Amino acid sequence: ATRLIIHLIQNISFAEDIQNLKDKKNLNRQSKLVNLHPFLDDFGQIRVGGRINNANVSVDQRHPIILPSDHFVTQLIVEEEHHRLLHGGHEQVLASLRLKYWPLTRRRLVKKITRKCLKCFRLNPTKTQHIMGNLPCDRVRQSARPFVSVGIDYA
Repeated sequence: ATRLIIHLIQNISFAEDIQNLKDKKNLNRQSKLVNLHPFLDDFGQIRVGGRINNANVSVDQRHPIILPSDHFVTQLIVEEEHHRLLHGGHEQVLASLRLKYWPLTRRRLVKKITRKCLKCFRLNPTKTQHIMGNLPCDRVRQSARPFVSVGIDYA
């Protein structure tokens, strides 16, 4: 089911790029995918290309599935990963997502979703800034000689 949904959202978001890849044409220079060297896998999903075909890792890690960042399903995948990691921070969610998916503008997307999480918002309250007190007169007064007033902290 996940494979079918991802295939559908890729067809909606990257229709022109998919057609160019099927026809074995070069991608448009303005395409968001041109720097990722994408290719179509056996199921018709767009994956990130690269030079690590011989790596001893899974296919998902070698060639993650490209997801559009502005689609609702991508946001649901990121939210699910955030909850699966027990409300981990954005770096942890990013590292986990990279094992299978490659959302475009992923860092901004993950930060936006982790900031909107109510549980994380409650657990990480904003810290208040305290106003520093005035300096003692001896430290502010200008004296003619150095070391006229010296303090020692025995802590």
